[in-house]
Parts: sequence; structure tokens; C-alpha cells
Amino acid sequence: MTTSPDHLTRARAADSERRRSRVLKALDQLAARGEEISVSAVARTAGSTTA
Repeated sequence: MTTSPDHLTRARAADSERRRSRVLKALDQLAARGEEISVSAVARTAGSTTA
């Protein structure tokens, strides 16, 4: 099975957009609750990692 580089580029861009959206939503949630905004709090709320 051969995968074109364009397909991989589009898939990576879509993944980045999904992650970005989750981080922005997490920031909104933390701010609305008046919680401290830190890298670990955003990652925890967004369900992602800090790596």
C-alpha cells in the first residue's frame, strides 16, 4: 500500500487542528471555572499530553 505525501500532510494538518481545538476549549473551560491555567492543567482538561 502506497500513501501519497499529500495525503499524509493533510492528515497531519487535520490532527493538529483537532488538538488545537481541544486546547482552546480547555482554556475556555479553565477560565470559566476560575482555575489556574498551566501547561499541565490545559493538557489534563484537554485530554492530551505535555509532550
